[in-house]
Amino acid sequence: VAAFNHKHVFIDPNPDPERSFAERKRLFELPRSQWTDYNLNAISTGGGVFDRFEKEIQLSPEAVKALNLQESVISGQELVKAVLRAPVDLLWNGGIGTYVKSSSERNLDVEDPANDDVRVDARELRVKVVGEGGNLGFTQLARIEYSKLGGHINTDAVDNSGGVDCSDLEVNLKILLSAAVRRGELSFEERNALLVSCSDAVCAKVLERNRSQSKILSLGVRRSRKNIDYYRGLMSQLEADGFLDREQERLPDDEALTKRSQLKAGLSRPEVAVLIAYIKISLFEALMKSSLPDEPFAERFLQNYFPPEVKNRFAADVPNHPLRREIIATQISNQLVERMGASFVYRTAQETGAPEIDIIAAFLSADQLIRASELKLKLRVMDTASSTNSHLKALLFVTSAIDSMTGWLLEHRSPSMSWNDLLERYGEPFGLLLRDTPNLVTELELRRYQEAVSRLELNGFPGELAREVASIAYATSYLDIVKISLLVSSDVISVARLYAQLAADFQITYLLEQANEIEPSDRWEALAVRSTTAELKNSIATLARRVIEEIGSPSLDAMEQYLDQRTEIIQRLRTSIREFQNRSMTIPALLVITNQLRALSKRFI
Repeated sequence: VAAFNHKHVFIDPNPDPERSFAERKRLFELPRSQWTDYNLNAISTGGGVFDRFEKEIQLSPEAVKALNLQESVISGQELVKAVLRAPVDLLWNGGIGTYVKSSSERNLDVEDPANDDVRVDARELRVKVVGEGGNLGFTQLARIEYSKLGGHINTDAVDNSGGVDCSDLEVNLKILLSAAVRRGELSFEERNALLVSCSDAVCAKVLERNRSQSKILSLGVRRSRKNIDYYRGLMSQLEADGFLDREQERLPDDEALTKRSQLKAGLSRPEVAVLIAYIKISLFEALMKSSLPDEPFAERFLQNYFPPEVKNRFAADVPNHPLRREIIATQISNQLVERMGASFVYRTAQETGAPEIDIIAAFLSADQLIRASELKLKLRVMDTASSTNSHLKALLFVTSAIDSMTGWLLEHRSPSMSWNDLLERYGEPFGLLLRDTPNLVTELELRRYQEAVSRLELNGFPGELAREVASIAYATSYLDIVKISLLVSSDVISVARLYAQLAADFQITYLLEQANEIEPSDRWEALAVRSTTAELKNSIATLARRVIEEIGSPSLDAMEQYLDQRTEIIQRLRTSIREFQNRSMTIPALLVITNQLRALSKRFI
C-alpha cells in the first residue's frame, strides 16, 4: 500500500501483488535504483511517488481512503506519518532511523533528531503486525506499548536473527573446510562450490531456528501470565550475576511486576525476547566453564550443526573444529531455551536445589529420551495459520513432560551413573513403553488415553501423531517403571502393568488431574503443588517396587492376593480420597493424601 525512504514516499492504494512484486524485483536488481524509477503504469489508480520534503501534496481519493485520512492535502512529512499510521496488516521497518516511540518518551529521549518530524507514538499505530528488518526502528518502550495494546511485535534482534545465524554458520563452515584446503583435498574453488551447494540446507536450518524463536516467545508470554514470580526471580538472578540491567533494558521492576501479577498480566513479547537473549548468554558462559560440552552425549550438537553433505564428507574434521566447544555450548543453550523457555533453569534450580549444569544435563537426557527433536518436526504439520493454537498446546504438552522428566532425573539418577550410561540403560525400555502405551494401561486409564487422542484428532492431528503425543503424559511414570524393572530384574512390560493397576487402585491419575487444576497464588504455592505431585508419583513407585520385591515377581494375580491381605490400611487411604472427590482439590488436601500414600508405601511390608 505504501512505503518511504529518506527521499520519497510511495503510494499504491490497491496494489496488484504479482505485478508489484515483479516491479519491485526489477528495481532491486537495478543498480542505484530509487522509487522514482518505479514504473508508474504498475501503480494502481490514485497512487504515485512523492517527494518526502514537499510542502504540499494533493492526494487522490483512493490514497486518502487507503491511508484513512481526513484531509487530501498534506506535506511530505505528514504523509510519512500517515503511512506509519495506516490501517494495514503489516508494517515492515528497514533501513536507518527510529520512527516509533512510546507515548511516555520525548523525541529528545530517542536520540534520532533526523526523524523527529515524522516519528509517531506506538499507540497511534493501526497495523496488526510489525516486522523489524532494520535496527532500532522502534524504541524498546514503543515495542512494549504497542504489544500491550494488542499489536504483534518482537524486537529488531529477533527479526534480524536469521542473517546473524546464516553468517555464523557460513564462517564456521569455512573454518571446518579450511583443514581440507590446507591438506590439498579441496581447492579454494571447490570449497566455494561446496558452500553454494549447502545454501538450501543452511537456509532451512536458519528458518527452523527462527520458527523456534517465535514459538518460544508466544509460549513465554503465556507462561508469564500464569506465574510471573519466576520471571521476577530470573531477572533478579541475572542482575546479581552481572548479566542484566533492568532499567537499561526497559524491563519492569519488582513493583511493576507485583501489579502485573495482581492483574494476571504477564510480560510482553519484546520483554520476553530480551530475557531470552540474556539467559542464553548466561547459559553459554556456564557451559563453557563446565566439562559438559566434552561429554560424548553432547557431540550430537556439533554433528547436527553442519549440513549433511559437509559433515559426511569431512567427518574426521568435525570433532576437531577449533570452535567445537563454543558451537556445542551455543546449540545447547539455544535448544534448551527455545524448547523450555527463559525461566526453566532458574525455576528448576529453585525447586530442586540442583546446580545449573546438572539441570542442563538432565534436560538434554530427558529431551533425548522422549525424542523431542523428532517429535517437534512431526508437530510441524500443525504449524499452520488455522491451527497455531493447537500446535502451541501440543508443544506445551511436550515441554511439560520434559520438565517433569528433568526433575525426576535430577532426583533419581545415581551420582555413580554418568548421563551417557543413563541414556544407554533407559533408552530402549523407555521407548518401548511409550510405543506400547495403549496395551499397558488399565481399562479406565485407556478410556482417558483414547479421549486425549480423540481431542487431538479433532484439532487436526493425524492419528499416529495424536497417539504419540497422548503417550507423553505417562513419560515420568515410565521412568519410574524402567528404574523398578532394573532394580528388581523384571520384564519392563510386566512391571508397567502392575504399576498401572496399583496407580488405578489408588486413583493416582484422578489426583494428579485435580492437582493440575489448582491455581497457585504465588511462586511458593506453585512449588508446593509441583513437589507434592512429584512425591505422589514417588510414593506409588516405591509401593510398586516393594510389592514386587515381596511377592517375588510383577504378577497381577499375586499382587491382588497380597493387597487383599492388607485391606484395612488400604481402605483408610481410599476413604480419604473419596472424601475429596466431591470438592475442589486444595494444596492442604493434596498434602494430606500424599503423606498418607507415602506412609503407606513405607510401612506396607
